[in-house]
Amino acid sequence: MKTRIQLLCFLVFLTAVSISYGDTTWVQITDSTPAPVEVSITSNTSSSVVFTIDIPGFYTTDIEEDDTTYQKIWFDNESFIIEPGHPALPVISKNIAVPICSGISVSITYSGQDTLGDYYIFPALGYSENCQGELSKDYSIYNSGNCYPSANYNCSDIDYFRDQAGVVLTIYPFKFSPANSKLRICSSMTVTLTFSNPSGDINTNLGLFSSVAQEMFINYNSTDEFTSTDAIWEWADPDDIPSWGRCDYLIITAGFIYEDEDSRLKIQDLAQHRVDLNGFEVRLVNVLEIPGIGQQININDWTDIRTFIADVYDEYRLYFVLLAGDAWDDAGAGGGQVTTVLIPAPQEVDHHSDHYYADFITQGVTEWEDVAFGRLSVGNYDELEIGVDKILDYEAGPQCAGDWKYNIMQQRFVGGG
Repeated sequence: MKTRIQLLCFLVFLTAVSISYGDTTWVQITDSTPAPVEVSITSNTSSSVVFTIDIPGFYTTDIEEDDTTYQKIWFDNESFIIEPGHPALPVISKNIAVPICSGISVSITYSGQDTLGDYYIFPALGYSENCQGELSKDYSIYNSGNCYPSANYNCSDIDYFRDQAGVVLTIYPFKFSPANSKLRICSSMTVTLTFSNPSGDINTNLGLFSSVAQEMFINYNSTDEFTSTDAIWEWADPDDIPSWGRCDYLIITAGFIYEDEDSRLKIQDLAQHRVDLNGFEVRLVNVLEIPGIGQQININDWTDIRTFIADVYDEYRLYFVLLAGDAWDDAGAGGGQVTTVLIPAPQEVDHHSDHYYADFITQGVTEWEDVAFGRLSVGNYDELEIGVDKILDYEAGPQCAGDWKYNIMQQRFVGGG
């Protein structure tokens, strides 16, 4: 990836205006009233994206540790450097929608740069096996008179959220010189991303998930195009995906649900509910009929299930996946093998998670999930009945009335511990 930096800036030693709010202080750069970082798109085309960043100030608080006074600083609603032992400086990290292209050039023009004295930035914590924060310092940084970080930004490789290409651009507005206790902030800048050999539009219509993309990417602007027809649900043949006609919502069931009449009727109640409430085309599949599985499922068979979900997505741009079955055989000591109960959870390094079922259009750069994903962890009819009835009762109740449910965002932690 090509990179280019333009530094058109002036240096001012700033006597900061500080306003105390209890133990927290607002350090004014341009605004005496606490305010978030402002990001504004000025151009969004298939050849380039241009946006401005204005930083009105930041928060700070003193932390006493090992007879040393540190400053912890942050912006509202932004992240910070998390490398253990490195100064925990705030960063501005944004997802940028991009076209398919052969390369991206990043240019940053600075129009405001200030230097503050008497700052000794608190280091990012490391974490022990029991998730307790551990303070340590990287002395190659803290004993140096050089500015940290040396980079002005980091731009990831291109990755995908469904059919939308994007990158994660992280900008480092602070430079910290530990030996001199100086903090430099670039408070106003213009950022330009220029695309080499772009192909297609910068924004790809994602149908029902267009509203999700508008929350993910700062420069995404496309309308929903989900059309509800006379939707139905049906049990589908996993060996003949093209014959399905359409699939918005895929339910993969453990073998016992398909084989037991009461369980089959109960999961069909949920399928009918999705048709009636949401207008989704629902397809149900017995996990034991997925190509490559056979009649004896194993804890390691998740790769065949993931491939199958990706194949359904490729055919119909699937939106939702529900697994109905246990991630592990509660009764099985035999390596997690069971004929009818199990839908295994993929193993991610040192733990199991359903995340990889939902993240299959990927270059391994981001954790963007391509479908909305859930699981009913059930191993018998009684558990299935309780789970399905809770969903039906909740969505029929007054708590689900109104439009609030169309304006929420859920967050999920990806990782061990």
